Amino acid sequence: MSISIPCTDETWSRIKKLLLQRGAGETSAYWQDRRNELLYERNQDGTVTVNGLYPSLKKIHWFDRNKSPGPIARIRAWCSPDDPRFWCKHPLVEAYQQRIKSQLDDRLVKLFPMYDLAKAYDVMQTIERYAPSGSILEIGAGGCLVAALVLNRHPSAQYCVIDLPETMPIGFLILRHLFPQLSIALPGEAIDRPRVRFCTPEEKPDGLFGAVVNVASFQELDPPIVNDYFLKIDEALVDGGVFVCINREEKIDPMRKLRSVFKEYPWPQNYETLLDDEALISRWSGPEIAVLRRVICKQSRAE
Repeated sequence: MSISIPCTDETWSRIKKLLLQRGAGETSAYWQDRRNELLYERNQDGTVTVNGLYPSLKKIHWFDRNKSPGPIARIRAWCSPDDPRFWCKHPLVEAYQQRIKSQLDDRLVKLFPMYDLAKAYDVMQTIERYAPSGSILEIGAGGCLVAALVLNRHPSAQYCVIDLPETMPIGFLILRHLFPQLSIALPGEAIDRPRVRFCTPEEKPDGLFGAVVNVASFQELDPPIVNDYFLKIDEALVDGGVFVCINREEKIDPMRKLRSVFKEYPWPQNYETLLDDEALISRWSGPEIAVLRRVICKQSRAE
């Protein structure tokens, strides 16, 4: 599946420099495959087509096909209308139609499916509830939909993204499309006090943050990489800052030797748990596919 996003010459020039770093940095076997699927093509109408943003059905392994969201869920509904996985009965659909869609920028609605937009909106509301102030660090932001929603609602917010060079252009394109005047710094760019800064996994973000966010990417990383990120999260948070973690309860991919279990993440014992439930997107891909949401708060070292 591909999407086409409006792009200025200046934005495309910066993306081309960024893509020179393709393949840099260590990541999981899952993302070693995925990073090779992401391709960017400049079109004559000035848009950039992003190919490989979503894995095609042909690339979904046989053991995972019955767990894939979207079109497959609809096929299930046609074949078995009483199946509880019938997509239009999912709480996400009701939330999107009744309260979320009307709050979204039409440009995002034209580019992204309901699932992605509802997921991002739910994350933004979680951040607003538990971290109403302070800068935000997102690990694995993808299309930067959460960042776009936060920046739209909170024009003075500061946002930092850690991601692979192959995926950064998607979020950069979206933010430049929605906020043409927004100051954004890509890796290696000397821009003073940008509102949004992109960093590679090897870089250490500047400053401290009121919230760190990870949505559906720890589930695609090997345990040693996740362990390292938890150390970075503790270093990045201010006292009283929160970590918002939304990931699959369990994700196993034998082909890529991936085994990710939410409860086995190295949760710090000296943090307070503020929220522990299932996310809005939970069980969208099937009744057995739970997506958990946990918000933990860093306590003051003096406490």
